[in-house]
Amino acid sequence: MLATAKDEDERRALRGFLLGFTGVQLLDVKTVCKEALLPGILTTSPKPPVNELVQYTQYCQQILGDEIPWDAEIWVLDKSGDVKAAKETFLSKEFNPEQDWETHCQYVPGLSFVSPSYLTNPTDIEQLKRWREFFYKGGVGKAPNNGVEVFAENYAKQKLQNNYLNVTQVDKLNYGYDIRAETKGGKEIHIEVKGKSQDQEVELTGNEVDAADTHKDSFYLCVVSSIPENPTIYMINNPAAPGIEKKDKLTIPVNIWKAYKW
Repeated sequence: MLATAKDEDERRALRGFLLGFTGVQLLDVKTVCKEALLPGILTTSPKPPVNELVQYTQYCQQILGDEIPWDAEIWVLDKSGDVKAAKETFLSKEFNPEQDWETHCQYVPGLSFVSPSYLTNPTDIEQLKRWREFFYKGGVGKAPNNGVEVFAENYAKQKLQNNYLNVTQVDKLNYGYDIRAETKGGKEIHIEVKGKSQDQEVELTGNEVDAADTHKDSFYLCVVSSIPENPTIYMINNPAAPGIEKKDKLTIPVNIWKAYKW
């Protein structure tokens, strides 16, 4: 039927008729949705107008659910009002994602979050679950690449500035630590930052081990845990000291680093 429509206005009218479920079987509605609506919100098509994007996406989510191809990336409206490729966005807190990267997004600059405009009932748990499945299938990210690492360093730097002077990130210089700072008494300290989303052992490797052995009492291991929702800092001084590391490796067990809450 869509193939016989003469122009875009006629095709839109036909879509509306079919989407009203007026005497149309569900299988036919799915077919129409896949052939007429879904292509218009895919990144292989030009960016659609915002209202059309939101409406067509709602139809596709309602009718198709997660029955869209894995390689079918969609256009997404973000909270700033921009239309972006799904892979450039993450679910906002309104969708109750498994990891909420929005609440503390200042520690990972540049993230974009899906607009809640798609939701018709923001408190419906099942609806939120279906939207999460749909958006993930359409290419929306679950977590930013290197997000935990970037979050940890930026969060640690901000918190360290409350207690130390001249806090400087030097992670790009390959010294074996990420931050250099000074105590109020003028002593230089060297801080290696490790980020964790879950409680896990922390391991220092390569030049990190060398830096810990070299700087000893002026070396700190800073663990930022529970990223991104509930960041908490632990500061372990001289992790190379006997009794802190495990065997001949600088592997810090969870029960050890969690004893150094800062």
